[in-house]
Amino acid sequence: MMYTNKQCISPRREENDKSKRVLCVCICVCVPRQARAWNSPSRELESIANERDKFMALKIRLARGGAKKRPFYRIVVAEASAPRDGRYVERVGTYNPMVPKEHEQRMTLNSERITFWLGQGAKPTDRVHKMLAAAGLAEAPVIRDQPKKISTG
Repeated sequence: MMYTNKQCISPRREENDKSKRVLCVCICVCVPRQARAWNSPSRELESIANERDKFMALKIRLARGGAKKRPFYRIVVAEASAPRDGRYVERVGTYNPMVPKEHEQRMTLNSERITFWLGQGAKPTDRVHKMLAAAGLAEAPVIRDQPKKISTG
């Protein structure tokens, strides 16, 4: 089997202190030439992204949007260290608390992608876990009783 040139997965620039030169450091992968012929570019990029995402702590959480007093949330898969409304890996749904509960646009979910990311090890936050349980995509979270105050005397 013949291999093509190496492809850069995650290029990263680093500066050397002594010589002040910029070095390009990257993780490279050899892709079989035959595989390139029949694989679509999107499938190839998805497999490369999956390799890279194995090392991140991923969360399925809400990212707030909308105006003041008019919230709108995107349900996103994001790295745990990323800001709440910042960078995310993929948007998998929306949640609009301003519409009635019966309305179909209140919550939209891409169930196929959510099950994929749950299979990859992404952990939903408590609120998103409740939403996924209501939609039938996850088991209902265990709700523990609140601790009671210790009575003195």
